[in-house]
Amino acid sequence: MTEELTPEEIGRLRELLDKQAIRDVLAVASRGVDRVAPEVLRAAYHEESIDYHGAFVGSGPEFAALPGRNSPDNLMAHHALGQSLIDIEGTTAFAETYFLMNFERFARKRAEVRIGTMIGRYIDRLDKIDGEWRISVRKVVIDSSRESSKADQSPGAATFPAGRRWPDDEVFRISELRLPEPTAR
Repeated sequence: MTEELTPEEIGRLRELLDKQAIRDVLAVASRGVDRVAPEVLRAAYHEESIDYHGAFVGSGPEFAALPGRNSPDNLMAHHALGQSLIDIEGTTAFAETYFLMNFERFARKRAEVRIGTMIGRYIDRLDKIDGEWRISVRKVVIDSSRESSKADQSPGAATFPAGRRWPDDEVFRISELRLPEPTAR
């Protein structure tokens, strides 16, 4: 017996699909920043967007193209996205997404590596244009931040691949992942 979906259930499925597409856009933006991949970051924004990102205020594509992002002094960035509360009104959505961002940078004046953490929220307006959700307006709110001298690396960390910038990071070779050949018993 096949059960037909009600119009209400179809509407709820559409909303779930839209919310997942929005979460994907938010993850793409973080990947673009973390991997220093401007084209990946740019893909998360509409051309006519605005980003209020601390001292920077400009379009999403301008944010993606900031020259300082590619500085060799920026050693590492890593975003972990938390819960997203998303309200959809037709082809416009409003989202609040919690984040934790860790970074390492070389501080030339101190001649040392600094580590930092920012805890905050992305307050976003996203619009669906030509079937694609992208960020139209982003405001970054910082709830807490810390920075200090780099501590010793955790034991065993050197046995893992290190995160890298585009195109050298492991994620850009994900299609090469293979299961090991079975061993004879």
